[in-house]
Amino acid sequence: MKRKTIIIILVSLLFACNNEELTELDKNTKVITENAQIGKGNIYTYTIGTSIPTEGGSIISKQANYFDVSEITTGSSGVIYQYKPKPDFLGKDNVELIQTFSSGGSVVGRNIIKISITVATD
Repeated sequence: MKRKTIIIILVSLLFACNNEELTELDKNTKVITENAQIGKGNIYTYTIGTSIPTEGGSIISKQANYFDVSEITTGSSGVIYQYKPKPDFLGKDNVELIQTFSSGGSVVGRNIIKISITVATD
């Protein structure tokens, strides 16, 4: 009986600790929605940040479906997402980016960037 009680207490503590961590990160999460339209064969550019972070970073969390180029690059103008559709593609494509911010060893915030790109004839 003591063993069951100890297991129940340990499992409860485990879930309580995990919920606090998720809740804190969720409090510092911002969702950004971007709708863009480009001509067939053109390149769409989204500036994620104007400086390169020393902590944190950016990733593509849900890749676009109809791309020749869909990538995050860094350079003198900061952190950039670029998209170029496949040559024969017309329609809507979606991509999701995550930008994280950290302080020391832990992630303290994030932006979820949802981009919907409509590719139309020129």
